[in-house]
Amino acid sequence: LSDAGARTQPTWNRTARLARGVCQRGCGLPLLAASAMSQHAGGAGIGGLGDLVQVTAAQEQAKRDQAKNKPNFAVHDKKLKFAKNSLFCLDESSSFRWSVVWLIAHPVFELVILLLIIANSIVLAMTNYSEVTANGQLDTSDPFNRAVDESELVFTTLFAIEMVLKIIAMGFVLERGAYLRDPWNVLDFIVVMAGLLGLIPGLPNVSALRAIRVLRPLRSLTIVPGMRLLVMSLLRSIPALLEVLLLLLFAFAIFGILGLQLWAGLFHARCRLTEAPVRMVGAPQGFPSECLLPIEQCSALFMSNASGAAALAAAKASLEAGADGAAAAYLASAVRTDAGLGMRVAAEFNSTGLVACLPGQPVESGEWSVREDSPWFTPQPCFWPVDAEDERICTLGGLGEHTCGAGRFCGSNYDSVQNPRFVNELLTRWDNRVAGLNWGLTSFDHILVAVLSIFQSITMEGWTTIMYMVMDSYNGVVGGVYFVVLILFGSFFLLNLLLAVIWEQFSESQKQEEEDKARLLQEKEDRDIEDLRNAGMRRDSGHGHSHGDPTARSSGAD
Repeated sequence: LSDAGARTQPTWNRTARLARGVCQRGCGLPLLAASAMSQHAGGAGIGGLGDLVQVTAAQEQAKRDQAKNKPNFAVHDKKLKFAKNSLFCLDESSSFRWSVVWLIAHPVFELVILLLIIANSIVLAMTNYSEVTANGQLDTSDPFNRAVDESELVFTTLFAIEMVLKIIAMGFVLERGAYLRDPWNVLDFIVVMAGLLGLIPGLPNVSALRAIRVLRPLRSLTIVPGMRLLVMSLLRSIPALLEVLLLLLFAFAIFGILGLQLWAGLFHARCRLTEAPVRMVGAPQGFPSECLLPIEQCSALFMSNASGAAALAAAKASLEAGADGAAAAYLASAVRTDAGLGMRVAAEFNSTGLVACLPGQPVESGEWSVREDSPWFTPQPCFWPVDAEDERICTLGGLGEHTCGAGRFCGSNYDSVQNPRFVNELLTRWDNRVAGLNWGLTSFDHILVAVLSIFQSITMEGWTTIMYMVMDSYNGVVGGVYFVVLILFGSFFLLNLLLAVIWEQFSESQKQEEEDKARLLQEKEDRDIEDLRNAGMRRDSGHGHSHGDPTARSSGAD
């Protein structure tokens, strides 16, 4: 084969020169074949022909792909690729379809649709959800709700017209470039169809369909290129975000488990008016109804012991006057021993109608290792009155920053092994439902609420409140170090790392969009040059044929 290739080399070279001479008009495939023949003439033989076939097949596939994506409509300096046939009756030569394409591609049309979306968003924001009927529907007697209800038909009709025009121009779904082949148009289609179904009278669960109206502002993504780029950047960054989220969840688990081991159950400790829980005689669940909600009424209900209040006021006046021994007298007068209850109580506390909850049983004990060891393992029909004026968490072990004042006792509605003390669960959980304690939502009782508290902290929204709660109940130094490290690592590092990943993807999307624009511009210029070249060849060919000159025809062919 090598000898055969050597003998036929002059023939290959002549063929290549002939192909180059014939193809001065830009025929890419013969030129490619000529180059391949010239390169493989010296000994390539049959192998050169195989490579030529592979290159030719790749070139043909590229041409077919380019033909599939080749724009078939050109209006307003835009080249658009839509379906060849729309709705089985409007092909590319239809003048009516061309008119619709001209309309939807006009910049004014896009501006009008954008203004409609903005107006519809403003109208939806006017909805007054405080005015509803007995069945939960919006009360149209309200002027704002009436405006929303009456404008619904107008906006739905206009958006439906827009959708129909785009389907006529682009085709519906079957071919490349059709309306539903674009995911953004699928969103528009769902919103519009939900609005149309919501207008049908007697249709059940209309409120659920009308709730989809809130998605209408998202339709602006299909019109404003910058917003679409932002959303696409966010979606494309999800794979990279998963790794950072795993690191963030790992940090949540570490800090959550640490907080769970240190502070489980401590966030229920409040300053109480009695030394131990009490029970009201004759009450079904052992407490008056005023003690449930709000807690201030329960506190005021029992702070009516006139003699104790008078003695405390006199001692306080002496203390303020600076009398000798006034401090000790004030502390002694703030607490009294109630014989009926068998425990110490606040001096102002009125124990009428109350008895001890579990007489002779301790409130806390270090000997309880499991929940069954505690006498509070069985919930009791009792309650433990709270000092409503003190909204801070108190320290049970004495190491925290906040200790209860004179005549007050620190205690929790849960014992040291996490048994709820009382029958009424709502009353048990209500001891920290105050604004100063984050309405009882912050705790480290189990891993889920611990992670929720950590998530709130790294957003830096109210994280100091949680830190102060830990410092009051456990230890100031430990709480400060824990939350400073959490903010530095979780908020300043991990959250900013998430933003960095999104920004990197946005920059790449911007770069890709610029490259796509440059490529489309280059393709347009190449097509324009090709059109000018073909027009010149046709003009030269026509000139040669008109004079009947063989030389002219040969020149035109060349």
